[in-house]
Amino acid sequence: MLISDRKLRIYGTAVFAVIYFVFFILQEIGRHQSDFWLFLVRGVAATILFVALLWEPVRFVVLQSHKRWYRPEQTIKRKVIVALILIPYAFILGVGGQLIENGLIWQTKITNIPFQFFMGVIGLNTLFILAEVALYESLFFVEKWHNSALEAKELKKMNLQLQYDSLKVQIQPHFLFNTLNTLIGLIETDQGRAVKFTEELAFVYRYLLAASERPLIELEEEIRFTRAYYFLLKNRYDEGLHLATELKGNTAGCQVPPLCLQILLENAVKHNVITQARPLYVRIVIDPENRTISITNNLQRKENSSGSGRGLAHLIKKFDLVSLKGMHILEQDGKFQVDLPMVKMKEYESADY
Repeated sequence: MLISDRKLRIYGTAVFAVIYFVFFILQEIGRHQSDFWLFLVRGVAATILFVALLWEPVRFVVLQSHKRWYRPEQTIKRKVIVALILIPYAFILGVGGQLIENGLIWQTKITNIPFQFFMGVIGLNTLFILAEVALYESLFFVEKWHNSALEAKELKKMNLQLQYDSLKVQIQPHFLFNTLNTLIGLIETDQGRAVKFTEELAFVYRYLLAASERPLIELEEEIRFTRAYYFLLKNRYDEGLHLATELKGNTAGCQVPPLCLQILLENAVKHNVITQARPLYVRIVIDPENRTISITNNLQRKENSSGSGRGLAHLIKKFDLVSLKGMHILEQDGKFQVDLPMVKMKEYESADY
């Protein structure tokens, strides 16, 4: 928290104690001139008892509720449960606390306390409880807002860096040479395919420039971009590279961080041998129901292939910044697999504080 729980307990209990003592103890001093010091000591004791019985239990309930029901969609449930616990507690504190206070501190018989007095005490306790709950909820809200602002700033920085790195990779001399060489070859042999190649190349660069400015993008757009990127690679590697995409349901409304599939496809091409004798197979399985995307390729690493790992590191950071958990990287049985989480648009919007 921006303000530590320790400071809040100190300042909060102090403020509650001052309010209770000033408004509900000192106003009675005029009627206790003969036993002023005894009344003052009892008043301090009553104040300490009131604050102890009020602050700590309410604090415990609020903090535990936030630990157990912390997700945005659980907000209403959390508030209802807190209310169902604290409203009865206001009655218990009003009656039980008053009995303890009057018996141990004021030494007043219960028969001398009118019913209206108990109701007033219960109402007072309810107001103090509401004030404490509102204080903690406000602090949680400010903390979430502050964290969201920091994440947005970091995400913007990450987007710019990812966009720069993606473009830098694509416009490296060897990539441009290979792409243009492929295009020249197509122009000489198949002009229709050359036109298609040029259109896909233009689409890839437009997507790279635009998509990196967004934290999330429609999964259908990302698939379209990945297929265009694969088309460019396919014209170079021919039967040495194969991409299969399997959809296990409707992807409408599904979103992912931009360039996530392209990064993994590029990573597979970069670190593995690709020839017609040893083709590279990349498989993308999209399961909207379980909110997962699995990208798998057969492992046939190039000799002395030691990448910086920047692509995967950026991808992990990208998912963390949009609060998408559950990314897994697995290497076994001659295969390299990355499982990515995805989100429905409405779910992500409900998590936006």
